[in-house]
Amino acid sequence: MLVKNLISDEIPIPGEPNQWMRFRRLNSRRIAECSDKKQMDSMQRMKTLGKEGMELIRDAAAGRDKTAAAKADPIDTYDRDLLLKAGIHSWSYDADIKTELESEDDGLDAKTSEWAARQILEYNNLLPEVAEEASGN
Repeated sequence: MLVKNLISDEIPIPGEPNQWMRFRRLNSRRIAECSDKKQMDSMQRMKTLGKEGMELIRDAAAGRDKTAAAKADPIDTYDRDLLLKAGIHSWSYDADIKTELESEDDGLDAKTSEWAARQILEYNNLLPEVAEEASGN
């Protein structure tokens, strides 16, 4: 399916009367960019841990239940800032989206940021329960 011009309806922002956002359908390249950036950032953080830090992580991972890995939050797979920049089409705030999302000091609060990221993942069928429903399972 071509994703150009696939935009959601206005979705009310929880806890913010009369505020809404619209989200865009992302192409596979943009989704991969969001995932790749998250992986690169994680690898960079691991490099700063050094040998002892990496051994601690390996030991903790070895003791972790495999079902816990399966229950990992899908939002953690993607770079949130990049996901928001790519996925928010428009909003009702009296502020420029690009300026706000690229600013170090401004932008969305943590709660709204997480809500918007989840909306983007849902709209793009990237949440497990949404993906299962879409496939008819």
